[in-house]
Amino acid sequence: MELEARRTAPPEVRKRQILDAARGCFIRAGFASTKVSDVAQAAGVSVGLVYRYFSDKAALMTAIVAEEAHHQFNELVNPAQCLGTGEHVTTDELVGALQRALHDRNRVLLMLEVTTAIMRDEDLRRTAVTIQLDQANALAQRLAPVLDGEFGVEELGVRLQVLAGLAAGLAIQIAVAPDTEADVTRLFQQNASSILSDRM
Repeated sequence: MELEARRTAPPEVRKRQILDAARGCFIRAGFASTKVSDVAQAAGVSVGLVYRYFSDKAALMTAIVAEEAHHQFNELVNPAQCLGTGEHVTTDELVGALQRALHDRNRVLLMLEVTTAIMRDEDLRRTAVTIQLDQANALAQRLAPVLDGEFGVEELGVRLQVLAGLAAGLAIQIAVAPDTEADVTRLFQQNASSILSDRM
C-alpha cells in the first residue's frame, strides 16, 4: 500500500521524498560516499525518477543548500513578528534565534557535508555562495529597518555573514565537545550581541 502510494504521489511529493532521503543519506554517509542509487533506495523510488527531478548528486546538494538558506532566513525573521509594524527587534531576539541552531546535531552534520562538497566542486561552490549571499542580503533588507542598531543594509549584511560564520564554528565545537556547551553558548551570546550592535 505504501509503495503504491509513493508511485501515485504528485510530483511535488515525490520531489520532497527524494530531497528528504538525500538529506538523510548525506548526514549518515556523507556527500562523497552517497550514490544516487542510495538516495533512490532511501526514498523508495527508482534511480530514473531521481534523475527526472535532479540532474545529478550536486543538483540534490544545491537544492538542499537552497532549502537550508531559506529555513535559516525564516528562523531569523520569525522573532521579528513586528516586521512591517514599525516596531524594533532587539538583538537578543535575533541572537536567540541563531543560538537555537547551535544545538541541532543533524544540521551541523549537514553543514559540514555542504562545506566539504562545495570546497571540492567549484560549480557547487559558486551556486551555494550565490544562494547564501542572496539570503543574507534579503535578511539584512528585512531586518535593518526594525533592528535596534544604527547601521544600514550593507553593514548589517556583512555583520550577519560574520555571525553566520561564528555560529557555524561554534556549532561544530558543541557537537565535538558537548561539555563546552555552556561556555560556548555564553560567549556566543556576548559576541553576537556585540556584532549586531553599533558599538564595534
